[in-house]
Amino acid sequence: MMKQITRLFLLGILLSSFIPSHPSLAQDRSRRANFGSGINFFSKEKGVVIGDNAWPTSDLLTQGLQKGDTIFLVNGNRITSDMDWDDTRYSFRAGQKVEFTARRGDKTIKQQITFTELPKENWQGLETEYAFIDVGGKKVRT
Repeated sequence: MMKQITRLFLLGILLSSFIPSHPSLAQDRSRRANFGSGINFFSKEKGVVIGDNAWPTSDLLTQGLQKGDTIFLVNGNRITSDMDWDDTRYSFRAGQKVEFTARRGDKTIKQQITFTELPKENWQGLETEYAFIDVGGKKVRT
């Protein structure tokens, strides 16, 4: 039994060395943006709609966009799928300025948002620490 466990452990180490690097494993050190938007569906116009469940503290809402706005360009890049949107929003960082082009009714508006830091977790009786470890020369969030 011990021999089998050792083999599985060594196999796991060997296989993990072949896992390709992914951008999410090498994030920069700045905090994620306070996006908090509650965008929960993809619109017919090929954009994303700020939903009714958007956080009132979201940088989108506190800096000029509104619930119901359909965002279709981010920094001039068209949002054509929910995967585009996910890749885009996960890249937002605190301090970053981003230009959103959206439809509000029959008007097109441009709004520049400067993202603030996503609030840190706060749990009674627990202390949360944010850090990085070096993995193969890349900093990985912990």
